[in-house]
Amino acid sequence: MALLKEIHQENLRSSNNYKIVIKWDILKMIKGCLSLISGLLALIGLFLIFKDCGFLKAPPSTTSISQQQKQIEVQSNPVSTKTDSNEENFTEVKSIIVRNKVIKVGDKLDDVYAILKPVDRIKEPDMVRNPSMSIRPVITQHYEVDGKIFDLVIVLLKENDPYRIGKILLKPMQKLGQSLSNENKTDTEWTVPQNIPKFKVSAKCGSFLNIVVSPNTTNEELKLLIYAFRDARINNAFNKMIPKTSESRINNGYAKVFIQVFTEPQWASEDKLRIVCGKGPMPNNPQERMKNIKFNDEYNKHIKAYYDYEVGPNNSWGESGSIGYAELGQKYSSNYEQLFSKSLLDSLKIPNTSPSK
Repeated sequence: MALLKEIHQENLRSSNNYKIVIKWDILKMIKGCLSLISGLLALIGLFLIFKDCGFLKAPPSTTSISQQQKQIEVQSNPVSTKTDSNEENFTEVKSIIVRNKVIKVGDKLDDVYAILKPVDRIKEPDMVRNPSMSIRPVITQHYEVDGKIFDLVIVLLKENDPYRIGKILLKPMQKLGQSLSNENKTDTEWTVPQNIPKFKVSAKCGSFLNIVVSPNTTNEELKLLIYAFRDARINNAFNKMIPKTSESRINNGYAKVFIQVFTEPQWASEDKLRIVCGKGPMPNNPQERMKNIKFNDEYNKHIKAYYDYEVGPNNSWGESGSIGYAELGQKYSSNYEQLFSKSLLDSLKIPNTSPSK
Protein backbone atom coordinates (compact mmCIF):
# COMPACT_ATOMS: atom_id res chain seq x y z
CA MET A 1 0.00 0.00 0.00
CA ALA A 2 2.77 2.40 0.83
CA LEU A 3 4.33 1.77 -2.57
CA LEU A 4 1.03 2.45 -4.37
CA LYS A 5 0.54 5.69 -2.39
CA GLU A 6 4.04 6.87 -3.28
CA ILE A 7 3.44 6.11 -6.98
CA HIS A 8 0.16 8.03 -6.88
CA GLN A 9 1.80 11.10 -5.32
CA GLU A 10 4.58 10.98 -7.95
CA ASN A 11 1.96 10.93 -10.70
CA LEU A 12 0.23 13.97 -9.17
CA ARG A 13 3.54 15.87 -9.06
CA SER A 14 4.24 15.02 -12.71
CA SER A 15 0.75 16.12 -13.71
CA ASN A 16 1.17 19.47 -11.94
CA ASN A 17 4.55 20.07 -13.58
CA TYR A 18 3.07 19.30 -16.99
CA LYS A 19 0.27 21.82 -16.40
CA ILE A 20 2.83 24.46 -15.41
CA VAL A 21 4.85 23.78 -18.56
CA ILE A 22 1.70 24.10 -20.71
CA LYS A 23 0.72 27.40 -19.03
CA TRP A 24 4.27 28.75 -19.56
CA ASP A 25 4.17 27.78 -23.24
CA ILE A 26 0.81 29.49 -23.66
CA LEU A 27 2.15 32.67 -22.03
CA LYS A 28 5.17 32.61 -24.35
CA MET A 29 2.89 32.26 -27.37
CA ILE A 30 0.72 35.18 -26.22
CA LYS A 31 3.83 37.31 -25.63
CA GLY A 32 5.13 36.43 -29.11
CA CYS A 33 1.80 37.41 -30.71
CA LEU A 34 1.79 40.73 -28.88
CA SER A 35 5.34 41.46 -30.09
CA LEU A 36 4.32 40.62 -33.67
CA ILE A 37 1.26 42.91 -33.48
CA SER A 38 3.41 45.71 -32.01
CA GLY A 39 5.90 45.34 -34.86
CA LEU A 40 3.14 45.44 -37.47
CA LEU A 41 1.67 48.59 -35.93
CA ALA A 42 5.12 50.23 -35.98
CA LEU A 43 5.55 49.36 -39.67
CA ILE A 44 2.11 50.77 -40.48
CA GLY A 45 3.00 53.96 -38.63
CA LEU A 46 6.26 54.34 -40.55
CA PHE A 47 4.44 53.72 -43.83
CA LEU A 48 1.93 56.48 -43.09
CA ILE A 49 4.70 58.91 -42.09
CA PHE A 50 6.68 58.28 -45.29
CA LYS A 51 3.52 58.58 -47.36
CA ASP A 52 2.64 61.96 -45.82
CA CYS A 53 6.18 63.22 -46.41
CA GLY A 54 5.98 62.21 -50.07
CA PHE A 55 8.82 59.68 -49.97
CA LEU A 56 6.59 56.93 -51.29
CA LYS A 57 5.05 59.09 -54.00
CA ALA A 58 5.45 57.58 -57.45
CA PRO A 59 7.15 59.80 -60.06
CA PRO A 60 4.70 61.45 -62.45
CA SER A 61 4.25 59.42 -65.58
CA THR A 62 4.55 60.81 -69.08
CA THR A 63 0.86 59.99 -69.50
CA SER A 64 -0.17 62.29 -66.62
CA ILE A 65 1.98 65.12 -68.01
CA SER A 66 0.42 64.60 -71.41
CA GLN A 67 -3.04 64.75 -69.87
CA GLN A 68 -2.15 67.99 -68.06
CA GLN A 69 -0.86 69.43 -71.32
CA LYS A 70 -4.11 68.52 -73.08
CA GLN A 71 -6.02 70.11 -70.20
CA ILE A 72 -4.09 73.32 -70.78
CA GLU A 73 -4.78 73.30 -74.51
CA VAL A 74 -8.55 72.80 -74.28
CA GLN A 75 -9.29 75.60 -71.83
CA SER A 76 -12.37 77.47 -72.97
CA ASN A 77 -11.38 80.68 -71.16
CA PRO A 78 -7.74 81.37 -72.09
CA VAL A 79 -5.68 84.06 -70.40
CA SER A 80 -5.20 87.09 -72.62
CA THR A 81 -2.16 89.35 -72.51
CA LYS A 82 -2.89 93.03 -72.37
CA THR A 83 -1.29 94.93 -75.22
CA ASP A 84 -1.64 98.45 -76.50
CA SER A 85 -4.54 99.01 -78.89
CA ASN A 86 -2.17 99.80 -81.77
CA GLU A 87 -0.20 96.56 -81.38
CA GLU A 88 -0.69 93.43 -83.39
CA ASN A 89 -2.18 90.45 -81.58
CA PHE A 90 0.00 87.68 -80.23
CA THR A 91 -0.23 84.25 -81.85
CA GLU A 92 -0.48 81.15 -79.66
CA VAL A 93 2.16 78.52 -80.48
CA LYS A 94 2.99 75.11 -79.00
CA SER A 95 6.76 75.67 -78.82
CA ILE A 96 9.47 78.23 -79.47
CA ILE A 97 13.25 77.98 -80.03
CA VAL A 98 15.35 80.22 -77.78
CA ARG A 99 19.16 80.06 -77.73
CA ASN A 100 19.00 76.82 -79.73
CA LYS A 101 16.83 75.23 -77.03
CA VAL A 102 13.15 74.31 -77.37
CA ILE A 103 10.60 75.73 -74.90
CA LYS A 104 7.22 74.04 -75.21
CA VAL A 105 3.83 74.00 -73.51
CA GLY A 106 3.94 71.77 -70.42
CA ASP A 107 7.63 72.37 -69.66
CA LYS A 108 8.59 72.86 -66.02
CA LEU A 109 9.29 76.48 -65.12
CA ASP A 110 12.68 75.59 -63.59
CA ASP A 111 13.79 74.07 -66.90
CA VAL A 112 12.67 77.19 -68.78
CA TYR A 113 14.52 79.49 -66.37
CA ALA A 114 17.70 77.54 -67.19
CA ILE A 115 17.34 78.86 -70.76
CA LEU A 116 16.03 82.38 -70.19
CA LYS A 117 17.79 85.09 -68.20
CA PRO A 118 16.34 87.87 -66.02
CA VAL A 119 17.74 90.47 -68.43
CA ASP A 120 15.53 88.99 -71.18
CA ARG A 121 12.40 90.33 -69.47
CA ILE A 122 11.09 93.51 -71.07
CA LYS A 123 8.42 94.41 -68.51
CA GLU A 124 7.07 93.32 -65.17
CA PRO A 125 4.72 90.29 -65.19
CA ASP A 126 0.94 90.39 -65.34
CA MET A 127 -1.22 88.35 -62.96
CA VAL A 128 -4.86 87.29 -63.23
CA ARG A 129 -7.05 84.99 -61.20
CA ASN A 130 -8.35 82.13 -63.32
CA PRO A 131 -9.32 79.03 -61.27
CA SER A 132 -10.42 77.20 -64.42
CA MET A 133 -6.81 77.22 -65.61
CA SER A 134 -4.76 77.29 -62.40
CA ILE A 135 -5.23 76.96 -58.64
CA ARG A 136 -3.07 80.08 -58.15
CA PRO A 137 -3.05 83.43 -59.98
CA VAL A 138 -1.90 82.92 -63.56
CA ILE A 139 1.36 84.77 -64.27
CA THR A 140 2.36 86.09 -67.69
CA GLN A 141 6.05 86.87 -68.20
CA HIS A 142 7.15 89.08 -71.12
CA TYR A 143 10.41 88.38 -72.97
CA GLU A 144 12.48 89.48 -75.93
CA VAL A 145 15.34 87.22 -77.07
CA ASP A 146 17.14 87.10 -80.41
CA GLY A 147 14.60 89.47 -81.95
CA LYS A 148 11.65 87.34 -80.81
CA ILE A 149 9.01 88.92 -78.59
CA PHE A 150 6.92 86.40 -76.69
CA ASP A 151 4.88 85.87 -73.53
CA LEU A 152 4.97 82.77 -71.31
CA VAL A 153 1.80 82.03 -69.37
CA ILE A 154 2.76 80.20 -66.18
CA VAL A 155 0.23 77.99 -64.37
CA LEU A 156 0.05 75.65 -61.39
CA LEU A 157 -2.40 72.81 -62.02
CA LYS A 158 -2.01 70.96 -58.71
CA GLU A 159 -0.43 71.77 -55.36
CA ASN A 160 2.20 69.03 -55.61
CA ASP A 161 2.93 69.68 -59.27
CA PRO A 162 5.65 72.17 -60.30
CA TYR A 163 4.80 75.38 -62.13
CA ARG A 164 4.56 74.76 -65.87
CA ILE A 165 4.24 76.69 -69.11
CA GLY A 166 0.53 76.85 -69.91
CA LYS A 167 0.72 78.94 -73.08
CA ILE A 168 3.30 80.49 -75.38
CA LEU A 169 2.20 83.68 -77.13
CA LEU A 170 4.47 84.88 -79.93
CA LYS A 171 4.36 88.37 -81.39
CA PRO A 172 4.66 88.53 -85.20
CA MET A 173 8.03 89.63 -86.56
CA GLN A 174 8.64 93.35 -86.24
CA LYS A 175 10.18 95.76 -88.64
CA LEU A 176 13.96 95.99 -88.44
CA GLY A 177 15.02 97.78 -85.27
CA GLN A 178 11.52 97.84 -83.75
CA SER A 179 10.99 96.02 -80.46
CA LEU A 180 8.68 96.09 -77.48
CA SER A 181 11.53 97.07 -75.16
CA ASN A 182 12.02 100.29 -77.13
CA GLU A 183 8.39 101.38 -76.96
CA ASN A 184 9.04 103.54 -73.90
CA LYS A 185 11.82 105.38 -75.67
CA THR A 186 13.17 108.65 -74.32
CA ASP A 187 11.27 111.80 -75.14
CA THR A 188 13.98 113.71 -77.01
CA GLU A 189 12.08 116.99 -76.65
CA TRP A 190 12.24 117.05 -72.84
CA THR A 191 15.23 118.86 -71.37
CA VAL A 192 16.54 119.05 -67.81
CA PRO A 193 15.26 122.25 -66.11
CA GLN A 194 17.94 124.89 -65.78
CA ASN A 195 16.72 126.13 -62.37
CA ILE A 196 17.47 122.95 -60.41
CA PRO A 197 20.55 122.83 -58.16
CA LYS A 198 23.66 121.20 -59.57
CA PHE A 199 24.29 117.72 -58.22
CA LYS A 200 26.79 114.89 -58.51
CA VAL A 201 26.17 111.15 -58.22
CA SER A 202 28.53 110.07 -55.44
CA ALA A 203 27.55 106.41 -54.92
CA LYS A 204 25.47 103.63 -56.43
CA CYS A 205 24.33 100.37 -54.85
CA GLY A 206 21.77 98.31 -56.72
CA SER A 207 18.85 100.64 -57.44
CA PHE A 208 20.04 103.19 -54.86
CA LEU A 209 21.76 106.41 -55.89
CA ASN A 210 23.34 108.94 -53.57
CA ILE A 211 23.71 112.44 -54.95
CA VAL A 212 25.41 115.47 -53.42
CA VAL A 213 24.29 119.09 -53.72
CA SER A 214 25.83 122.25 -52.34
CA PRO A 215 25.50 122.83 -48.56
CA ASN A 216 23.86 126.18 -49.41
CA THR A 217 20.97 124.53 -51.28
CA THR A 218 17.60 125.74 -49.98
CA ASN A 219 14.48 123.65 -49.43
CA GLU A 220 12.81 125.36 -52.40
CA GLU A 221 15.70 124.33 -54.63
CA LEU A 222 15.49 120.78 -53.31
CA LYS A 223 11.79 120.74 -54.18
CA LEU A 224 12.62 121.78 -57.76
CA LEU A 225 15.12 118.89 -57.95
CA ILE A 226 12.65 116.28 -56.69
CA TYR A 227 9.92 117.51 -59.06
CA ALA A 228 12.47 117.39 -61.90
CA PHE A 229 13.02 113.66 -61.20
CA ARG A 230 9.26 113.14 -61.41
CA ASP A 231 9.09 115.07 -64.71
CA ALA A 232 11.93 112.95 -66.08
CA ARG A 233 9.97 109.82 -65.19
CA ILE A 234 6.82 111.14 -66.88
CA ASN A 235 8.79 111.88 -70.05
CA ASN A 236 10.78 108.61 -69.99
CA ALA A 237 13.93 110.70 -69.66
CA PHE A 238 15.64 109.42 -66.52
CA ASN A 239 18.77 108.86 -68.60
CA LYS A 240 19.11 112.61 -69.06
CA MET A 241 19.57 113.05 -65.30
CA ILE A 242 20.91 109.83 -63.73
CA PRO A 243 22.65 106.57 -64.75
CA LYS A 244 20.67 103.35 -65.11
CA THR A 245 19.71 101.73 -61.83
CA SER A 246 19.38 98.15 -63.13
CA GLU A 247 20.67 95.92 -65.90
CA SER A 248 17.12 94.90 -66.78
CA ARG A 249 15.48 96.32 -69.90
CA ILE A 250 12.27 96.90 -67.96
CA ASN A 251 11.47 100.60 -68.20
CA ASN A 252 14.76 101.07 -70.08
CA GLY A 253 16.84 100.16 -67.02
CA TYR A 254 14.87 102.26 -64.53
CA ALA A 255 12.40 99.72 -63.10
CA LYS A 256 13.41 100.78 -59.56
CA VAL A 257 14.93 104.13 -58.64
CA PHE A 258 15.82 105.27 -55.11
CA ILE A 259 17.56 108.65 -54.90
CA GLN A 260 18.92 110.08 -51.64
CA VAL A 261 20.08 113.71 -51.65
CA PHE A 262 22.87 114.85 -49.31
CA THR A 263 24.74 118.08 -48.67
CA GLU A 264 27.57 116.30 -46.78
CA PRO A 265 29.82 114.19 -49.06
CA GLN A 266 31.04 112.07 -46.14
CA TRP A 267 27.50 110.75 -45.59
CA ALA A 268 26.91 110.17 -49.31
CA SER A 269 29.94 107.88 -49.69
CA GLU A 270 29.72 104.44 -51.26
CA ASP A 271 30.88 102.55 -48.17
CA LYS A 272 28.05 104.03 -46.10
CA LEU A 273 25.50 103.36 -48.84
CA ARG A 274 26.57 99.72 -49.08
CA ILE A 275 25.80 99.27 -45.38
CA VAL A 276 22.35 100.81 -45.81
CA CYS A 277 21.40 98.83 -48.93
CA GLY A 278 22.53 95.54 -47.37
CA LYS A 279 25.68 95.00 -49.44
CA GLY A 280 28.11 95.66 -46.61
CA PRO A 281 29.52 93.08 -44.15
CA MET A 282 26.82 91.43 -42.05
CA PRO A 283 27.55 91.53 -38.30
CA ASN A 284 27.30 88.22 -36.45
CA ASN A 285 26.59 89.30 -32.88
CA PRO A 286 23.60 91.29 -31.57
CA GLN A 287 25.76 94.19 -30.36
CA GLU A 288 27.13 94.78 -33.85
CA ARG A 289 23.64 94.53 -35.32
CA MET A 290 22.45 97.17 -32.86
CA LYS A 291 25.30 99.40 -34.02
CA ASN A 292 24.05 98.99 -37.59
CA ILE A 293 20.54 99.99 -36.56
CA LYS A 294 21.87 103.07 -34.81
CA PHE A 295 23.99 103.86 -37.85
CA ASN A 296 20.95 103.63 -40.15
CA ASP A 297 19.02 106.02 -37.91
CA GLU A 298 21.88 108.51 -37.95
CA TYR A 299 22.33 108.05 -41.70
CA ASN A 300 18.65 108.81 -42.37
CA LYS A 301 18.91 112.08 -40.43
CA HIS A 302 21.42 113.38 -43.02
CA ILE A 303 19.15 112.78 -46.04
CA LYS A 304 18.04 116.23 -47.20
CA ALA A 305 15.58 115.06 -49.88
CA TYR A 306 14.34 111.78 -51.25
CA TYR A 307 12.76 110.36 -54.43
CA ASP A 308 11.71 106.82 -55.35
CA TYR A 309 9.95 105.12 -58.26
CA GLU A 310 9.15 101.44 -58.76
CA VAL A 311 7.43 99.44 -61.50
CA GLY A 312 5.30 96.48 -60.39
CA PRO A 313 3.26 93.71 -62.01
CA ASN A 314 0.05 94.38 -63.97
CA ASN A 315 1.36 97.81 -65.04
CA SER A 316 1.29 98.99 -61.42
CA TRP A 317 3.78 101.56 -60.18
CA GLY A 318 4.59 103.65 -57.14
CA GLU A 319 6.33 106.98 -56.68
CA SER A 320 7.09 109.38 -53.85
CA GLY A 321 9.13 112.48 -53.17
CA SER A 322 9.91 114.43 -50.02
CA ILE A 323 12.02 117.03 -48.31
CA GLY A 324 13.88 115.15 -45.61
CA TYR A 325 13.26 111.47 -45.06
CA ALA A 326 10.68 109.30 -43.26
CA GLU A 327 10.46 105.54 -42.89
CA LEU A 328 7.70 103.40 -41.38
CA GLY A 329 6.01 106.47 -39.97
CA GLN A 330 9.17 107.84 -38.34
CA LYS A 331 10.28 111.27 -39.55
CA TYR A 332 14.05 111.74 -39.41
CA SER A 333 14.04 115.41 -40.41
CA SER A 334 12.55 118.28 -38.45
CA ASN A 335 11.55 119.99 -41.72
CA TYR A 336 10.13 116.84 -43.31
CA GLU A 337 7.55 117.50 -46.03
CA GLN A 338 5.82 114.95 -48.28
CA LEU A 339 5.66 116.41 -51.81
CA PHE A 340 3.81 113.57 -53.56
CA SER A 341 3.13 109.90 -52.95
CA LYS A 342 1.56 107.02 -54.85
CA SER A 343 1.82 103.53 -53.36
CA LEU A 344 2.62 100.62 -55.65
CA LEU A 345 0.28 98.40 -53.62
CA ASP A 346 -2.62 100.82 -54.13
CA SER A 347 -2.34 100.47 -57.90
CA LEU A 348 -1.70 96.71 -57.92
CA LYS A 349 -4.94 94.91 -58.71
CA ILE A 350 -5.15 91.30 -59.84
CA PRO A 351 -8.14 90.99 -62.18
CA ASN A 352 -10.40 87.96 -62.09
CA THR A 353 -10.88 86.27 -65.47
CA SER A 354 -12.88 83.33 -64.14
CA PRO A 355 -15.86 82.36 -66.29
CA SER A 356 -19.12 83.63 -64.86
CA LYS A 357 -21.39 80.98 -63.47
